[in-house]
Amino acid sequence: MLMTPRPSVVRTDADGLAAFQGDALLVLEISKREIETGNIASALERLHAIAES
Repeated sequence: MLMTPRPSVVRTDADGLAAFQGDALLVLEISKREIETGNIASALERLHAIAES
């Protein structure tokens, strides 16, 4: 019987994203507070880490 690996969920920050190796489905979490206050620095930092990899 062939065993397939179970998917896992990992919450990480921009440094963790930059160090990640392999294929993944990525969900970018942006809080309601970040949106309402226009604080996009954290989201941009995470997106830059993804774009550079």
